[in-house]
Amino acid sequence: MVKSFTYQAPYVKSATSVSQITDAEGVIVGSAQRYYPSVFHQVIDALIGDSRLIVRFRAFNASGTKVIEAVKKVHMIAKSDYYIKFLDGDLKGVKFHVRQKNLNTINPEYLIKGNDIEGNEICLISKTSMFDWVRFYENELETARWKCVMKEKFKTYLEIEETATLQDPLFYATLGQILYFVGD
Repeated sequence: MVKSFTYQAPYVKSATSVSQITDAEGVIVGSAQRYYPSVFHQVIDALIGDSRLIVRFRAFNASGTKVIEAVKKVHMIAKSDYYIKFLDGDLKGVKFHVRQKNLNTINPEYLIKGNDIEGNEICLISKTSMFDWVRFYENELETARWKCVMKEKFKTYLEIEETATLQDPLFYATLGQILYFVGD
């Protein structure tokens, strides 16, 4: 069985508006938001970083508690690193490190590694092809999908298979936004 979610992504990469994530019945399960440490950082990012230099996202559960914090660490020569940390909930304290596997900027492939609460390694790979879903794989099985549709004014779809180790839609929404909406 597949769990389906939708949200309205912002129209521009630099937007700091809150995106409400709803399930198939229209119930709000949480929200995601890009943010900047200050207005100064936002201006610098827009002027010299093409809105991809200072990248931070946070996700909140339905009651407004911050659950996820995600940041991009830019390197001068190498590809950027991304760090995602669960701050609350069942996965509190779990951290993920994300790194691009290939050198392709049009269809990037990412390796997403972390440990669950018991210390077991969780390894996901995200792949995409032009105008198709971003697909998340775990042990070579597709476990989740994310897609932002421009023709529908950036309406974003998220599907999670019941076989996925991580069932949190906020996690996949954050990954989709930070890796593929804003990008490198």
